[in-house]
Amino acid sequence: MKKSIFRTIFLIMIMTLSISVLSGCTGDKRDPKEIVTAYFENAKDGKVDEFESLFTEEAKKMIANNGGMTDFMNFLNRELKSYEIKDVNEKNELATVNVIVDYKTKGQKQTTIQLRKVENAWRINNS
Repeated sequence: MKKSIFRTIFLIMIMTLSISVLSGCTGDKRDPKEIVTAYFENAKDGKVDEFESLFTEEAKKMIANNGGMTDFMNFLNRELKSYEIKDVNEKNELATVNVIVDYKTKGQKQTTIQLRKVENAWRINNS
């Protein structure tokens, strides 16, 4: 009887672990609006790793050539007052998100953030 109970518990644990692993492999399912929101929120919260994960490799290289990811994020953190996502245009593997950004020293500016789908996940392709 004890072997049967242990075997059942063991099988349940294996099934739970398998489901967890398989669901973790599905990738980033956030849409472009959620990625841009995460971009600003991670900058405000100082989450460098999460912030960096939102960019394509090309954008990361461009940022690295202009002071680095930490400096870029710190600039946004220091200067960002607020932001408002105006609209999202998605076409195939590309998307643009228009945002009104209110900077502490520069005032309001409209900016367009370009995204590209990389391995089924949206990533920022410009900065």
